[in-house]
Amino acid sequence: MKSHVLSLCGLVAAISLIAPLSPAAPFDATLKATKIVGQCQARTPGAADFVAVEDGKTYAYGSAFKTAATSQVDLALSDGNVCTVLPNSDLVFEEDSKVKTLKRVNLTEGNIDVAIDEETHKSNGFEVRTPVALCVAVGCKFSAAARAVATEANKGVMSVFACKEGKLSIKGKHFNSPTLKNGDTVS
Repeated sequence: MKSHVLSLCGLVAAISLIAPLSPAAPFDATLKATKIVGQCQARTPGAADFVAVEDGKTYAYGSAFKTAATSQVDLALSDGNVCTVLPNSDLVFEEDSKVKTLKRVNLTEGNIDVAIDEETHKSNGFEVRTPVALCVAVGCKFSAAARAVATEANKGVMSVFACKEGKLSIKGKHFNSPTLKNGDTVS
Protein backbone atom coordinates (compact mmCIF):
# COMPACT_ATOMS: atom_id res chain seq x y z
CA MET A 1 0.00 0.00 0.00
CA LYS A 2 2.80 2.39 0.94
CA SER A 3 4.56 1.74 -2.39
CA HIS A 4 1.35 2.60 -4.30
CA VAL A 5 1.06 5.91 -2.45
CA LEU A 6 4.72 6.71 -3.16
CA SER A 7 4.25 5.79 -6.84
CA LEU A 8 1.18 8.02 -7.06
CA CYS A 9 3.06 10.91 -5.41
CA GLY A 10 5.92 10.45 -7.90
CA LEU A 11 3.47 10.50 -10.82
CA VAL A 12 1.79 13.69 -9.55
CA ALA A 13 5.21 15.33 -9.10
CA ALA A 14 6.29 14.36 -12.64
CA ILE A 15 3.06 15.72 -14.15
CA SER A 16 3.41 18.99 -12.24
CA LEU A 17 6.94 19.40 -13.66
CA ILE A 18 5.91 18.61 -17.24
CA ALA A 19 2.60 20.57 -17.32
CA PRO A 20 4.21 24.04 -17.23
CA LEU A 21 6.37 23.06 -20.22
CA SER A 22 3.40 22.32 -22.44
CA PRO A 23 2.27 25.27 -24.57
CA ALA A 24 -0.99 27.04 -23.77
CA ALA A 25 -3.94 26.18 -25.97
CA PRO A 26 -4.37 28.53 -28.92
CA PHE A 27 -7.49 30.53 -29.62
CA ASP A 28 -9.98 28.62 -31.78
CA ALA A 29 -10.08 29.29 -35.53
CA THR A 30 -13.59 30.77 -35.14
CA LEU A 31 -15.69 32.52 -32.50
CA LYS A 32 -18.58 30.64 -30.90
CA ALA A 33 -21.72 32.53 -29.86
CA THR A 34 -23.29 31.54 -26.54
CA LYS A 35 -25.56 33.07 -23.90
CA ILE A 36 -27.52 35.28 -26.28
CA VAL A 37 -29.89 37.74 -24.61
CA GLY A 38 -32.19 39.91 -26.73
CA GLN A 39 -31.43 41.10 -30.25
CA CYS A 40 -27.86 40.42 -31.35
CA GLN A 41 -26.83 40.57 -34.98
CA ALA A 42 -23.79 39.48 -36.99
CA ARG A 43 -22.47 40.16 -40.47
CA THR A 44 -19.94 37.61 -41.63
CA PRO A 45 -17.09 38.53 -43.97
CA GLY A 46 -18.41 39.08 -47.49
CA ALA A 47 -22.06 39.28 -46.41
CA ALA A 48 -24.07 42.41 -47.20
CA ASP A 49 -26.55 42.28 -44.33
CA PHE A 50 -26.65 41.64 -40.60
CA VAL A 51 -28.59 38.56 -39.44
CA ALA A 52 -29.61 37.29 -36.01
CA VAL A 53 -26.80 35.65 -34.00
CA GLU A 54 -27.48 31.97 -33.38
CA ASP A 55 -26.63 30.18 -30.14
CA GLY A 56 -23.80 27.67 -30.66
CA LYS A 57 -22.98 28.92 -34.15
CA THR A 58 -19.39 29.72 -35.05
CA TYR A 59 -18.39 32.96 -36.76
CA ALA A 60 -15.24 33.66 -38.75
CA TYR A 61 -12.84 36.36 -37.73
CA GLY A 62 -13.73 39.48 -39.68
CA SER A 63 -17.36 39.20 -38.54
CA ALA A 64 -19.14 42.32 -37.26
CA PHE A 65 -21.51 42.21 -34.29
CA LYS A 66 -24.21 44.61 -33.04
CA THR A 67 -26.36 44.41 -29.93
CA ALA A 68 -29.61 46.22 -29.13
CA ALA A 69 -30.43 48.21 -25.98
CA THR A 70 -31.14 45.26 -23.67
CA SER A 71 -29.07 42.65 -25.48
CA GLN A 72 -25.75 40.88 -25.06
CA VAL A 73 -23.86 37.86 -26.36
CA ASP A 74 -20.82 35.89 -25.25
CA LEU A 75 -18.29 35.19 -28.01
CA ALA A 76 -15.90 32.40 -27.01
CA LEU A 77 -12.39 32.57 -28.45
CA SER A 78 -11.59 29.17 -26.85
CA ASP A 79 -12.35 27.38 -23.57
CA GLY A 80 -12.09 29.88 -20.73
CA ASN A 81 -11.53 32.89 -23.03
CA VAL A 82 -14.60 34.97 -23.76
CA CYS A 83 -15.66 38.42 -24.88
CA THR A 84 -19.10 39.53 -23.71
CA VAL A 85 -20.59 42.09 -26.08
CA LEU A 86 -22.83 44.29 -23.92
CA PRO A 87 -25.93 46.35 -24.92
CA ASN A 88 -25.76 48.98 -27.66
CA SER A 89 -22.41 47.81 -28.99
CA ASP A 90 -20.94 47.76 -32.48
CA LEU A 91 -17.67 45.95 -33.18
CA VAL A 92 -15.64 43.75 -35.53
CA PHE A 93 -13.56 40.76 -34.41
CA GLU A 94 -10.35 40.42 -36.44
CA GLU A 95 -7.41 38.10 -36.75
CA ASP A 96 -4.11 39.81 -37.51
CA SER A 97 -3.12 39.11 -41.13
CA LYS A 98 0.54 38.54 -40.24
CA VAL A 99 0.35 37.07 -36.73
CA LYS A 100 -2.50 34.54 -36.73
CA THR A 101 -2.32 34.10 -32.94
CA LEU A 102 -3.20 37.80 -32.45
CA LYS A 103 -6.92 38.56 -32.22
CA ARG A 104 -8.37 42.06 -32.13
CA VAL A 105 -11.70 43.68 -31.38
CA ASN A 106 -12.35 46.95 -33.21
CA LEU A 107 -14.85 48.53 -30.83
CA THR A 108 -16.60 51.38 -32.64
CA GLU A 109 -19.27 51.96 -30.02
CA GLY A 110 -20.42 50.25 -26.84
CA ASN A 111 -19.00 48.08 -24.08
CA ILE A 112 -17.35 44.69 -23.78
CA ASP A 113 -16.14 42.54 -20.91
CA VAL A 114 -13.19 40.27 -21.71
CA ALA A 115 -11.62 37.32 -19.89
CA ILE A 116 -8.32 35.96 -21.25
CA ASP A 117 -6.58 33.44 -19.04
CA GLU A 118 -2.90 33.91 -18.33
CA GLU A 119 -1.84 30.56 -19.81
CA THR A 120 -3.58 31.30 -23.10
CA HIS A 121 -1.95 34.73 -23.23
CA LYS A 122 1.50 33.09 -23.29
CA SER A 123 0.95 31.93 -26.87
CA ASN A 124 -1.84 34.27 -28.07
CA GLY A 125 -2.31 38.02 -28.25
CA PHE A 126 -5.53 39.94 -27.68
CA GLU A 127 -6.18 43.62 -28.31
CA VAL A 128 -9.11 46.02 -28.21
CA ARG A 129 -8.90 49.01 -30.54
CA THR A 130 -11.23 51.98 -30.09
CA PRO A 131 -11.20 55.10 -32.29
CA VAL A 132 -8.71 56.71 -29.86
CA ALA A 133 -6.73 53.94 -28.14
CA LEU A 134 -5.30 50.43 -28.28
CA CYS A 135 -5.61 48.12 -25.27
CA VAL A 136 -3.29 45.09 -25.08
CA ALA A 137 -4.45 42.33 -22.73
CA VAL A 138 -1.86 40.52 -20.64
CA GLY A 139 -3.75 37.49 -19.30
CA CYS A 140 -6.57 39.24 -17.52
CA LYS A 141 -10.18 40.23 -17.09
CA PHE A 142 -11.10 43.73 -18.19
CA SER A 143 -13.78 45.93 -19.66
CA ALA A 144 -13.53 48.40 -22.52
CA ALA A 145 -15.95 51.08 -23.68
CA ALA A 146 -16.16 53.52 -26.57
CA ARG A 147 -18.80 56.25 -26.74
CA ALA A 148 -19.34 59.16 -29.08
CA VAL A 149 -19.34 62.40 -27.14
CA ALA A 150 -20.20 65.90 -28.21
CA THR A 151 -19.73 69.14 -26.34
CA GLU A 152 -20.08 72.69 -27.54
CA ALA A 153 -16.33 72.81 -28.09
CA ASN A 154 -15.60 69.31 -29.24
CA LYS A 155 -16.87 66.15 -30.94
CA GLY A 156 -15.14 62.85 -30.55
CA VAL A 157 -15.02 59.47 -28.90
CA MET A 158 -14.37 58.67 -25.28
CA SER A 159 -12.75 55.36 -24.36
CA VAL A 160 -12.65 53.80 -20.91
CA PHE A 161 -10.59 50.75 -19.92
CA ALA A 162 -10.93 49.04 -16.53
CA CYS A 163 -8.63 46.23 -15.39
CA LYS A 164 -10.49 43.78 -13.17
CA GLU A 165 -7.71 41.20 -12.84
CA GLY A 166 -4.22 40.83 -14.33
CA LYS A 167 -2.60 43.55 -16.47
CA LEU A 168 -3.45 45.86 -19.38
CA SER A 169 -1.34 48.12 -21.54
CA ILE A 170 -3.05 51.17 -23.09
CA LYS A 171 -1.59 53.14 -25.99
CA GLY A 172 -2.96 56.00 -28.05
CA LYS A 173 -2.77 59.64 -29.01
CA HIS A 174 -4.37 60.71 -25.73
CA PHE A 175 -3.18 57.75 -23.67
CA ASN A 176 0.28 57.22 -22.27
CA SER A 177 -0.67 54.90 -19.46
CA PRO A 178 1.67 52.64 -17.59
CA THR A 179 0.50 49.07 -17.18
CA LEU A 180 -2.93 48.95 -15.53
CA LYS A 181 -3.37 46.40 -12.75
CA ASN A 182 -6.28 45.10 -10.68
CA GLY A 183 -8.83 47.83 -10.07
CA ASP A 184 -7.14 50.48 -12.27
CA THR A 185 -9.27 52.48 -14.74
CA VAL A 186 -8.25 54.98 -17.39
CA SER A 187 -10.32 57.17 -19.73
